[in-house]
Amino acid sequence: MEVDETTVGIVIRDGGNDYTFIAAAAEFYPLDQRRFASPAAAQRAALALASNRRGTLRSFAAR
Repeated sequence: MEVDETTVGIVIRDGGNDYTFIAAAAEFYPLDQRRFASPAAAQRAALALASNRRGTLRSFAAR
């Protein structure tokens, strides 16, 4: 998964309907091992985290 052309992590499907985010960049460690309902929800969370660190707010729907 990428945010602003930076690889931030990967999303792995767990046996059920959940997806786990594995951080690849220190900035995204707060999301590491967090479960999401979909890859899109993980992407929204990563975008929101990046936006918050840049000083802008962006809402996201994550599990």
